[in-house]
Amino acid sequence: MMSTLMWIILLFVSFLSLILMIRLQAIKKFKKYTYFRYLSYVIVAWTLVTILRNVVVEPFMIYHLTFLIYPIVYLVTVFLYLTIKIYLGKSINKYFKILLIVFFVINITLSLTNSFHHLFLNIDYTSTVTTVAFSTAPIGYFFYIHTLACYLLMFIGFYELLVVFILNIKHEKDVYPFLLLSVSIVLGVVMNIVHIFFYPFVIDPTYIFIVLVATIMHNIFKSRDLNLIIDANRNRDILNRISELYIITDHQGNVVDCSENLKEKCDHDFIGEMTLANIKKELEKTSVLFQVDNQIPEDFDSTKRYYHLKEEKIRMPHFRYHGTLTLLYDETSDIKLINEMDRVMSHDLMTGLYNRNYFESQIPIIENEDIFYGLIIFDVDGLKMHNDYLGHKAGDELLINFSRMLLNLSNKHEGLTPIRLGGDEFLLISRNGEKEFLDQIAYELTELGYDEDPVKNIGFSYGVANRSRVSLRFSTVLKEADAQLYIMKESRKEEKMKAEAYFKSIDKKNK
Repeated sequence: MMSTLMWIILLFVSFLSLILMIRLQAIKKFKKYTYFRYLSYVIVAWTLVTILRNVVVEPFMIYHLTFLIYPIVYLVTVFLYLTIKIYLGKSINKYFKILLIVFFVINITLSLTNSFHHLFLNIDYTSTVTTVAFSTAPIGYFFYIHTLACYLLMFIGFYELLVVFILNIKHEKDVYPFLLLSVSIVLGVVMNIVHIFFYPFVIDPTYIFIVLVATIMHNIFKSRDLNLIIDANRNRDILNRISELYIITDHQGNVVDCSENLKEKCDHDFIGEMTLANIKKELEKTSVLFQVDNQIPEDFDSTKRYYHLKEEKIRMPHFRYHGTLTLLYDETSDIKLINEMDRVMSHDLMTGLYNRNYFESQIPIIENEDIFYGLIIFDVDGLKMHNDYLGHKAGDELLINFSRMLLNLSNKHEGLTPIRLGGDEFLLISRNGEKEFLDQIAYELTELGYDEDPVKNIGFSYGVANRSRVSLRFSTVLKEADAQLYIMKESRKEEKMKAEAYFKSIDKKNK
């Protein structure tokens, strides 16, 4: 019979195993801890068998409960090993799983039929068998195989876990998990050495060791897993209700959770596979991500969504670093509205070119740049004639057609900015101020506008000037271009008079 002290120890450890199962049951929605929950179930079963074995007096129950412990111990080590592998993010070979299952079937079969072959212990079932008889019974061959398999699984699992914890000490100064686990392992080894060589405990020290280790592992996981931290702080329901996309990452930027609508949007389950940087790259294929306004591209892209990123730190107990909650606010409609307002303010509604407001805003910017830019100012011929003889719609079409010519040239050559100053006056700002280039642009525009039919022909006068030295002010360059425009307009008076005579003849025919 057990002493009072042993009963107190057994009841305390039993209480720990029950609490562990209840706590793990509360997080059953996390698939990552499925094997850990299975481990807690088997530990509770081990607890019940241990208590019953020390309570019952019937030899039949004592005999079979004792041998039932062997397959339970094996299951405990299997689930402990699988829990560690999953926690470390490592995959488990399906053939290895099959091997574990086959060994369990053999284990439980041999343990429950030991009286026929004595492969576990050389002890028969008799009506006088007691718990003491098992501690002195000769050991069978399969007992060694069973023990070797269990210790091998535990050794591999703890070794891999300790290696990760040691690396955490080296790279992240995180001593807490290593100290807890290593102290518990040392304590378990010492108890087993004392049990085998010096003083046999009534309670199996391996049972106490496994319960303590499982409890410590739960504590480590709970204080390290951002999902558990968020869930424990009752933030999970809040996250599930928010309409914004969110991403939760650990201190290394690895994704531990994200909103379901983000997975659907990207057609990908990111958990355990991607970092925050990878997700951003994936999203940038169909979206624009920005944290400050100056990161928003000037040209609005209607094919993309615009997300404003905001990051919040998540405190992790016993950690010297933090996790991160990244929220993605969809501001597409707001940016679209702002873009439309900016366009109205900076563009001419009829022609689509930049307007005088935009022109005025660019002057100080251009003045401060050390570039030798060029200006071409235009005055389109025949606007009044089109309005008077063909109607205002024809006059509008004249300006629109000329604007299209400017836009075509702007798309063809880099660094050209077309502006409608007002009425029939236009300006082309070129970042290339070479005279030959500016003359080439004017020539190409003349070719685009020429037509033998005076009505379809788009004629114009123009003036060219460039910034030949940095000290020249914009207003000076513009005045020079305007002066050149005036000279050209004077030289083309006769040509304009011929065009007006042609329009008058058309007007008379129509009347």
